[in-house]
Amino acid sequence: FNLPPLSRTEDVGTKTHLVTINPSIFGIRFQDLRDPPTAFIEVLQAYQNALFLIPALSFNYHLTIAYRAVNIMKDFGLAHRAFFLHPRYLAALNKYWKLKGIKETRLTTGFMFTSLALEFCDNISLYGFWPFPYDLTGKPLNHHYYDNVLPHPTIHNMSEEFSRYLNMYAQGVLRIQLGKCQ
Repeated sequence: FNLPPLSRTEDVGTKTHLVTINPSIFGIRFQDLRDPPTAFIEVLQAYQNALFLIPALSFNYHLTIAYRAVNIMKDFGLAHRAFFLHPRYLAALNKYWKLKGIKETRLTTGFMFTSLALEFCDNISLYGFWPFPYDLTGKPLNHHYYDNVLPHPTIHNMSEEFSRYLNMYAQGVLRIQLGKCQ
């Protein structure tokens, strides 16, 4: 999610064909793509021919930046393609999960992505989602494998999201890989 570096561990990104980009990343890491887009292009090139999902249609400002990103991909001749989720789909998704009891202000990009996968895939396995500061053996963990930037607590509730995933696991809807992969 969100264009993480792929060079930090040997297994990260080896099967990356579909990547989400939260529009806020364009501002945080790439100055809203206003400067020469060299850093943005370098990051994209690590993903080879990945398809990028940009859930940008919730806010006009995000849409402007997302279109800027798509135009950069096109103008620089990158093979990458991006797509947006329709605003009605995002509204319906939000409404569906609110009716199911989710209290978050906004769904995380990961939760949107998982919801989308539930609509298209017969088998879903979640790897690497653990919202706690320690692993199963008590070893300290960063929030992401590449940084320890925590989500804004009034916007996202990661432990509630994890609880939803556990619920889906208990119902046989998806699999969750906890601990190291074998």
